[in-house]
Amino acid sequence: MESSPVKKGDFTVPQYGKIKYILPETPIKGMKVTDILSKLEKVEISNQVYEKKRLSFSKTARGYFNGCTFSECELRDISGFFLGFENCTFIKCFIDNVNFSHTVMNWKSNTFDECNIRHVNFDEGDLQNITFRKTWFRNVRLAGMYPIIDVYFDDCNFEFCQFATVAHNHPSEFSQTGISMSFNNCSFNYTHFKNSDLTHTLFKDCELWDAMLIDCAISRSTFKTTKRFEAEKSAYLPANFDFATLKKALTLDRGYLKKYLNVADDRLFDIAGDYEILPSFHSVFISYSFKDKVAAKFVYDYLKKNKVSCFLWEEDAPGRSIFGARDGKRN
Repeated sequence: MESSPVKKGDFTVPQYGKIKYILPETPIKGMKVTDILSKLEKVEISNQVYEKKRLSFSKTARGYFNGCTFSECELRDISGFFLGFENCTFIKCFIDNVNFSHTVMNWKSNTFDECNIRHVNFDEGDLQNITFRKTWFRNVRLAGMYPIIDVYFDDCNFEFCQFATVAHNHPSEFSQTGISMSFNNCSFNYTHFKNSDLTHTLFKDCELWDAMLIDCAISRSTFKTTKRFEAEKSAYLPANFDFATLKKALTLDRGYLKKYLNVADDRLFDIAGDYEILPSFHSVFISYSFKDKVAAKFVYDYLKKNKVSCFLWEEDAPGRSIFGARDGKRN
């Protein structure tokens, strides 16, 4: 079967400006902007200035904004699969309910000033040369992000946020130089870092008392404080941790660890030394045919026994008994 003809070119729409596009042969005249963007295979928008606009679109793959400025804009309800921003500036913007997935090589040299970022997910990609200033993060998740290079957070607040499996460089291209993330004068509330390499990350004058490090690696340069911060906010300094994190840090000076991690008893060092670090798992979705349900159930029981979160249709799906019986009879 021959593929559908592809149309290339550019057009101008009031909300988004001039757009370069690649899409199957489809009439553009008379179509809504959201309809156009949902059909695009590739979007490129450059050097546009948006002021007090609400931008919202979904099902957009490989979108790319370059050199754009967003001032007091709302970015809402965006499904950004391969949606990239480069050399862009965001000023007092509200970003809500957005999923940025597979941001590979498309998030570079962006600046966020006094923004409010809520319910946003960054999933599988890299961030390079990004600066956030006086920005509020709430329920934001960065997962599977590497490399993260030269990402700066200055005077930012984090609430209910998660940094999971973030690293300075891809394991195959590990570098001993450069900074991964830099947090300067930031506060963390109900925020945790999980299974992350923080050896190239810097926390300077940060309120870490409500942050949690889970199975993370740190270095002697991960934490720094000024004398003024220690005098005024020492009670807000030490972070919480698990034994996997402490075990990985046992080669560091104990005074340093007691200062920046909430080590209340020296005996915790001995316990951490004997602690066995188990492989890290997130969750498992078991896909199977009903004719293989016995094997699937065996895998499910084994993983659950080893405390791995799983989803099996016959055990966890709503209405499983009705549909399971129906499909069982069908097979």
